[in-house]
Amino acid sequence: MRPAAGGRDSVCAALFSSFSTQRAGRVAPSSHPSRLNMAGSQLLSVVILLVVCSVRVSGEVVNFADSVQFTVREECAGGGMQLVRVRKTEPIVPRTVATLVHGVWQPAEDYKHRIHHVSASSVKLSELDFNDDAFYEFTCNNDLIRTIQLTVVFPYDVRVSEGETARIPCHLPSEELQGKSAQFERDGELVLEQNRSSGQPEGRLSVSLDWVQTGDLSLTVEDAQLEDGGSYVCYTVDGNGEKTRGKPAAVKVTVQRNRPAPTDAPQQPTPGPDREQTGPGLIVSIILNVLLLTAAVTFCALWRASVRRGRRAGGAETVPLEGRPDGVIS
Repeated sequence: MRPAAGGRDSVCAALFSSFSTQRAGRVAPSSHPSRLNMAGSQLLSVVILLVVCSVRVSGEVVNFADSVQFTVREECAGGGMQLVRVRKTEPIVPRTVATLVHGVWQPAEDYKHRIHHVSASSVKLSELDFNDDAFYEFTCNNDLIRTIQLTVVFPYDVRVSEGETARIPCHLPSEELQGKSAQFERDGELVLEQNRSSGQPEGRLSVSLDWVQTGDLSLTVEDAQLEDGGSYVCYTVDGNGEKTRGKPAAVKVTVQRNRPAPTDAPQQPTPGPDREQTGPGLIVSIILNVLLLTAAVTFCALWRASVRRGRRAGGAETVPLEGRPDGVIS
């Protein structure tokens, strides 16, 4: 995943805005216990705000039910590294997600089936749901060293058959597109970058030429192939490299196969009337034909010989001999 739009500045601005809104609806604290508690809660919010904005904040935007990998580059002397979840809204109650024990991440009870050790500086959280939408803090001996803003989104679903044209929606207000370039990523890899002067890109991927005027950054994928499937996100990028994610936040593309996959084993050709047969079958067929022909010829010869003998025997009894008018044989 790549850093989300705004980074630390956006996170801090949102927190300051939330704090200012809360302050606007409250009266000044007095000696009343409830108001003292309210003042204490505000003071705690200020402290959290200052701490969060004093460390490096990055962002991850991940699809619902997917997994995310948290990584920290700083080392923790003494082995007191923890990953802590902090809600984005009140009540802001930190909850331990995992603890690094002897170089291996051990999950907390609520996360024992979803935390997976990657390395001493990296841990994976799987099967994300909307409750995981929060800030995640790496701490070293209770000192904050990194904060990650995790945003869980439900992806828009696009399904096409192989060879068809896929349209991947992405929209932003036209006012937010002035002077910016547009980028599309698939599974975290850049697949298309477009700006006002780049013209129509070559290949199967394209964006409408009037995307700045219409606010329509939808990506068109012609002749969709199986490798075009994946999770797509679109951004606009300003001159400072700050990214703004379009809507919908993520699009899941599935390309369905529309023809049978080729098999590794070669298929045997089916002999036809015009195809010559070869092999042991041909030899056996020839032998059988010769035997049948021989038997037929032999049978015919024996039958004809039998008929001739019968005719000769009958002729000797009925035909009279010459010179014997009575036909008696002496």
